[in-house]
Amino acid sequence: FRTAVFDRALSVSTIQHLCTTSAAGVPGRQRLAGMFREVARVVPGAFSSMQFHAAKDVALAGLVRQGAQDAGLHVDLIMDQPYHSDSARWFIRTSTPAVNAAAPAAVVLGTCALFDECSGGQATCICGLHLQQVHTLVPADHTEWLALLHLRAVHRWLRLARRSQKHSTDTLHNEKGRAASNSPVLEEITPRQAHVVERVQARFGNDCTLDDIKTDVRAVLDIMHAPDEAAHRVRGLVSESFSS
Repeated sequence: FRTAVFDRALSVSTIQHLCTTSAAGVPGRQRLAGMFREVARVVPGAFSSMQFHAAKDVALAGLVRQGAQDAGLHVDLIMDQPYHSDSARWFIRTSTPAVNAAAPAAVVLGTCALFDECSGGQATCICGLHLQQVHTLVPADHTEWLALLHLRAVHRWLRLARRSQKHSTDTLHNEKGRAASNSPVLEEITPRQAHVVERVQARFGNDCTLDDIKTDVRAVLDIMHAPDEAAHRVRGLVSESFSS
């Protein structure tokens, strides 16, 4: 194709096939970088939106990200509906760094606290895109359902945090300095979830309920997608088999 001949590149369920080493011995990461460089050549600004299958393999998703970054592109990974099947929906959006920096809402998208564990801490979600006024073709009812899923998750983390705090207080007051032998094993929340709980309680109060946090959905979603250090920690996501 001629240079700069297309407005945008779209791909559905294809690029995961470039993640493995080719018959000629070209590593997946190199194949992906070559593909993204070609996108940058034929699409001004390297605008692309690509859906791919990585199931719950965060290493493969990380490899796709690295391939695009090797091509010098700005990258956002998006995940949707990871709990509904073994084939979570992964998307990658690319553009050149210059185009992204010049955009009216040019910001670093925060990763999604709700999908933090299943995405390896590297993906945002549809709600995260909408917070930054990124246009999508996602139906409104799906976006509303996803926002409610976020609120219910925060409410659950709040309850777990309170139970953990109560358990710690009871243990402290135990005359032997430890919990009774029949104390239940409590489910723990992650550091990222604890960070969200702390900020939600600061905004809505320590004893806030689901109805309370529903009064300001935007504030809760902002907290869950804040581009802080927790959301941008660096992880070793690509295994030897993919990066070699």
